[in-house]
Amino acid sequence: MELEGEEEGDDWDGEYESEDEEDLAAYAAAAKQAIEAQLFNETPTPAPTPAPKKLQNSKEAAAISTVRTILAALEHDSLAQSTLAASKVPELSDENLLDALRNMSTSGSVPRGAALPISRFLLTLAKSEVLFGTLRHSDASSLHLKRKREAADADERANKRLRIDNHPLTKEVAEAVRTISQTISTTQPLASTVISSIQPHLHRVFLFSHSSSSLPGLNTNALQEISGLIQVLGVISGTQIGQESQNILTAVYPCVVDGCGKFFSRLYSLRAHQAIHMWKCPGCDAVFPGREAFEKHKAPAEGNQAKAECIPAAPIEVKKAFRSEEEGEIEADVISEIQTAVLRLHTPLQTCVSRALGTPMSVPPTNGHATLASVIAQAQLAQSRAAPPPSAPATLSSVYGLSDEQTKQVKEAITNAASAAQAEAEAQAALEEDEEDAEEDEEGAS
Repeated sequence: MELEGEEEGDDWDGEYESEDEEDLAAYAAAAKQAIEAQLFNETPTPAPTPAPKKLQNSKEAAAISTVRTILAALEHDSLAQSTLAASKVPELSDENLLDALRNMSTSGSVPRGAALPISRFLLTLAKSEVLFGTLRHSDASSLHLKRKREAADADERANKRLRIDNHPLTKEVAEAVRTISQTISTTQPLASTVISSIQPHLHRVFLFSHSSSSLPGLNTNALQEISGLIQVLGVISGTQIGQESQNILTAVYPCVVDGCGKFFSRLYSLRAHQAIHMWKCPGCDAVFPGREAFEKHKAPAEGNQAKAECIPAAPIEVKKAFRSEEEGEIEADVISEIQTAVLRLHTPLQTCVSRALGTPMSVPPTNGHATLASVIAQAQLAQSRAAPPPSAPATLSSVYGLSDEQTKQVKEAITNAASAAQAEAEAQAALEEDEEDAEEDEEGAS
């Protein structure tokens, strides 16, 4: 049955039309947007981008390091702090210097245009009499330098003393001097067996005193007499001292050129050194390496004839630069120290000889009689010329009580001992020269 008045299409069957679905979707979207706006009413602010850090160059880094060093030094100096705080830097808007330094240290940068005025300001303050006048006018720095110099001088003296004491020649001669001194001072009477027991030590001292007295000096006569006294002991005891090769190496080889005065431990080294002293013959203007070569030029080997103008000519030295230190050279301080040690034997040897001869030692005469030193000098001169020793008209009898025969024996003993030492040195030098020539030949062949 149908209700009257009811129109067609008024009934809803529970389903939406397509237009209704579109409206509902739009409404839902609007509702969602409204709810989200209410729930999230604060819009998030994006994080700020950090400003790029300024890179510090090497000069600025060095300046900051200096500033921090200054500030560290000021921590315990109230006067300097107050001075900097009272100092204004116009280029920094009248900021005081202390605050300017602290700001630079904190920021790690130097304001543009500030480096030069601050540097000048600090240099001006560094010259301040108020800050540093007391220190500048004190003698603290000079005292410090003086102490440093004194310490350096003390070190140099200690090193020099060590160098002298450790030199092989110093040790060898010093031991010989001690042995001789102890023996001749404690033994009475002085028997021939005693002299024989210390013969090597007497030989060592004889070689050194005889060879080192070749150069004139304050101790020349005393050294010559010591070498002579040693040979006197040999003569009166019947003991030969140094007249046979014993491979004793205490002889020294001085350069006798005026103004040189160098000593060498080997004849080979002396001859190598003598090449420094070039000699010119005024007769023919030829130049020779060493005085020995010049002498051979004046007196050539048999069969050759020297020029007439060269024979009487005296050589002229051609100066060459000296080397500071040469192979085989012995320092002058070492020679002087050893001579001082040897000279301590002078009086004991004099006493020993006088006691052995049974005569008191008298003062050397001046009435024409020869002193022992003069006899030694004559023997040395004869030995250097490779000629028999000249006969001395005077005797030593008035000095030590020696007879003429004993005096003659002493002179011969000195000459023989010196000649034996020279022959041994010549043989060693020749061997070294041959070795040098062989090495040069090998180098030339290669």
